[in-house]
Amino acid sequence: MTLRTASARLLPVLAAVALTSPAVAQSFGSQQVITTSADGAVSVYATDLDGDGDADVLSAIFNDDKIAWYENIYRDCNGNGIADTADITNGTSLDCNANGIPDECEITSGTEFDCNGNGVPDSCELLGTRYCTASANSSGLPGRLTIIGSDLLSQNDVTLTVCQLPIQSFDIFITSRTPASIHTGGFSQGTLCVAGAVGLYVGPGQIVSSGTIGAVSLPIDLAAMPTPTGLVAATTFSTWYFQLWYRDTNPAPTSNFTDAVSVTFQ
Repeated sequence: MTLRTASARLLPVLAAVALTSPAVAQSFGSQQVITTSADGAVSVYATDLDGDGDADVLSAIFNDDKIAWYENIYRDCNGNGIADTADITNGTSLDCNANGIPDECEITSGTEFDCNGNGVPDSCELLGTRYCTASANSSGLPGRLTIIGSDLLSQNDVTLTVCQLPIQSFDIFITSRTPASIHTGGFSQGTLCVAGAVGLYVGPGQIVSSGTIGAVSLPIDLAAMPTPTGLVAATTFSTWYFQLWYRDTNPAPTSNFTDAVSVTFQ
């Protein structure tokens, strides 16, 4: 706990201030001693002083002439009874961005995306550079494209994933060597973020549906990139731009686009 103080003058009572672990199923954990130097603590009160969701301790101390705030720095965001720092240290929880918050808590709270549902925040495995702004669809959210894998051509390991789609939508991934930002006007909602020789992933098994979860995923072959004139292989230092086009009813039947991601292959 972190100690913060302010001047006070109250009746003396010698006390050791202690705080128990958070209650679970109407029971208490073992006593956790905060301090034994509160000389003349006449009032002790537990409340969330800093609004971070856990109880701090406030005490009025006569002999030290102060009001002390003991900030609770214990965090247990996943509710398993173990401090987040311990979860991360012992490997029970991952912390891919090293911010001290377990990955599962960031995903659950919505501060991080996990479009492919593998338990790792998209920001930690994002391949390429995100560009172009998507418009909200009938789910109330914009479709979000994430590319995971490797930019090494020799590994041929790239998967396109999208979340925040309308359920049961008909979806086609598109790609090009040329970026764009074209507002499509009346025939579609959203922004077309690729231009020039735009290729469509419409081969066997490549046209996808968002199903009941509003998400899609498609592994791609870097040796068979679609173009209007046929399949070509991605080459070293070539940059490709990816996006998803999808059907929607918002409120009338229409279509929309996700944001876009560019990848330069090595």
